[in-house]
Amino acid sequence: WGFFQVVGHGISKELLRHFDDVTRRFFAYDKALKEKVQRTKDNARGWCGNEFTKQRPDRKEIFDVGAEGTFEVDGVNRWPEF
Repeated sequence: WGFFQVVGHGISKELLRHFDDVTRRFFAYDKALKEKVQRTKDNARGWCGNEFTKQRPDRKEIFDVGAEGTFEVDGVNRWPEF
């Protein structure tokens, strides 16, 4: 358990602000919209609002993505439309 910080990555502050903005907007949407990109049994990438921790439901929502082109392992990225 802990935190880490990545430095020297070269990602612009503008892009980081944009990422933060769209992430906050996505998680503020109604559940019905988020369910359009929900993870499935066959695709582990996308939104999940019913995660379990130690066999108990927790209150977090997650959005899993992976490197493009690695779908054989865990599925394809599912992107919401804004």
